Amino acid sequence: MNKNLLIFLPLSVFLLIGIFYFNSKTGPAPTETNENSGPRNMVQHGVDFSNGQSVDVIDYEGNYLLVSKLRVGESHPPHATGPGCGDKHWHTDDPVTAVNNGETLSDPLPGGCGFGTLSERPVMMYFPHELLAE
Repeated sequence: MNKNLLIFLPLSVFLLIGIFYFNSKTGPAPTETNENSGPRNMVQHGVDFSNGQSVDVIDYEGNYLLVSKLRVGESHPPHATGPGCGDKHWHTDDPVTAVNNGETLSDPLPGGCGFGTLSERPVMMYFPHELLAE
């Protein structure tokens, strides 16, 4: 047999055994983790956006209020509980939570124009930008 083969063959075997041994000691290779992997939390301030649909809101001083939590008040003259309102306007009977920032608001002027008139506060479609970016 060739002298080089007698030296090379055992060294190759020891090298392969060493590679397998040290790989098993360091543990499995870490897998990449993606912060966005898995189901995303598509609920924001109590509103579920998992169906991909936007919601109708009005913008009241930077707070996006769900139209479904508001009611439209008819125009009415001044009366004992407030100044009245000359146009259709937004009211709520219970505190509402702004879908964009979680702030809770009560009707600011229950005897007047509430959250403002329909012309001052038109209905907008809202879908959170941070959910769109994911």
